[in-house]
Amino acid sequence: RPGVPVVELAPHLNYEILGDCSANTGQHRRSVWLYRRAAGVRRLAVASGAGSGSGSGLGSVAGTGALSGILDGDLSASVAVAEAAAERACRMAGLSTTAALDATEANLRLKEARALSALGSLIEASNVLADSVPPTSPFRTYAHSMLLGEIYLTSDRNGEAASAYLDAIRRNAYCLEAVEMLSILGSDQSDVLNAIEEGVQHRSEKAKQSGREQQEGGRDSDAHAALDASVQTVHALLPLKEIATALFLAKKNNVAAALETYRELGVKFPNNAYLLRKVATLQISTSDDVGAEATFRNIRQIDEHGMDGLDLYAQLLQRRGAIPELG
Repeated sequence: RPGVPVVELAPHLNYEILGDCSANTGQHRRSVWLYRRAAGVRRLAVASGAGSGSGSGLGSVAGTGALSGILDGDLSASVAVAEAAAERACRMAGLSTTAALDATEANLRLKEARALSALGSLIEASNVLADSVPPTSPFRTYAHSMLLGEIYLTSDRNGEAASAYLDAIRRNAYCLEAVEMLSILGSDQSDVLNAIEEGVQHRSEKAKQSGREQQEGGRDSDAHAALDASVQTVHALLPLKEIATALFLAKKNNVAAALETYRELGVKFPNNAYLLRKVATLQISTSDDVGAEATFRNIRQIDEHGMDGLDLYAQLLQRRGAIPELG
């Protein structure tokens, strides 16, 4: 419309958005090609020094003609063009032709691997992640490691799955899903606790680095806040070890000890829906349906819109014949 400014997206974003749309509508094969196309364009931008991807050197590869080709269904040809151009640019710049060159490309590879996994191409999905964001990559996140763990677990590669979940915890100590999976896999509890400690220290170091960068930028108040956060981080995350201990106790069928641990944590962190759901699940396992119902009612008061655990609550109500409450 006249007078409305036109915002020009970085070329890779066109393909990423189309890939997201395809993935969300179940067109996973199409989304794989689109994410690969986006990654190729992004690699070319980084390798050629364009940075934001808006440089003129990208015109022949990322122009509207290539986009039209994708919309018309000519996926393989346009992807091949982008990948070949990116590989040439990387070789000329002395950069890796496989590892992700920045966080944007790393995220695109994560989406590509998810789409491949949805297609059942588990080996190809794991290879994409292993090649583009190896453990030494500065752009690898806990999300990459979690997806690798899920892929390995589905492929019955339990040892590799455990390693991936431990890596996820080291990158994000709050990754309780990984802790739960490791307890199910029967991993050594001390390895999990050590990974949590590494995750705590990693978080603390990132806060310190942020504080130093802000201090160098002249933002002293922000810097002091970040540095204070780095000191408080360790204390704030210590309960995670207790949660991990409770999870392992429950998997070893030491339900009484696990319940006691969760309840002690509940005193320190009242009205915590996650802890209460764990208590309710253990109450169900010990046939304490009355206690479990009371716990779920408490959860509903805290978060009436939360869906986690509602299936278990519904089963309890159905067993009791509480049809009005079930509705």
